Amino acid sequence: MGHPRQEMFAARHWRRIAGVTMCIGAFLDFTAGRVSRAPGWVRAARAEWLYRLAIEPRRMARRYLIGNIVFLKNRLAERRRG
Repeated sequence: MGHPRQEMFAARHWRRIAGVTMCIGAFLDFTAGRVSRAPGWVRAARAEWLYRLAIEPRRMARRYLIGNIVFLKNRLAERRRG
């Protein structure tokens, strides 16, 4: 599903799901070895998203570049509304 769709789904359906809902992002990809983790210094700088954008630009560009701009725009509009 991807972020933020998985979080919105979990928030909408948590009462109907008999169990724990966990939105774990790329954890399964990392664990399965399908996608490599960023080097430790990149993770320490909290820039793993930038590393993933560099290694998977077609898949991540919309999420990280467009999605982040839309999120920030919506957040600023929400803040202005109070």
